[in-house]
Amino acid sequence: MARKKVAQVFDAVCGINRDFDGIAVKFRYSENLALDHFIQDLVWDFESATDEKASKNCYYSDAIGGYKGRFFDFVITILDFHSPEIYHSKVALGKRIVRVIKALELKL
Repeated sequence: MARKKVAQVFDAVCGINRDFDGIAVKFRYSENLALDHFIQDLVWDFESATDEKASKNCYYSDAIGGYKGRFFDFVITILDFHSPEIYHSKVALGKRIVRVIKALELKL
């Protein structure tokens, strides 16, 4: 049941044609541009739903040697249910999320 719900959320977010007043972030070369754009959509969804900055909720922790935070956990949960093979490692995904968030912040 949860897997089906997450798949529906994933499909819905991927299917949304967002305008956001003409905000379109152009990412530097990426091997997985679709994932970058999906993360961008999740940033907007997370920030709208929680009134918290995604950048404050995805950070590297030396104590665990990886990324953590509410937004990082949100992205991991959705990807693990729908497409766990879409990222190589949690550290690599954390770096990608931080890069997407920074690109969004520069645009705004």
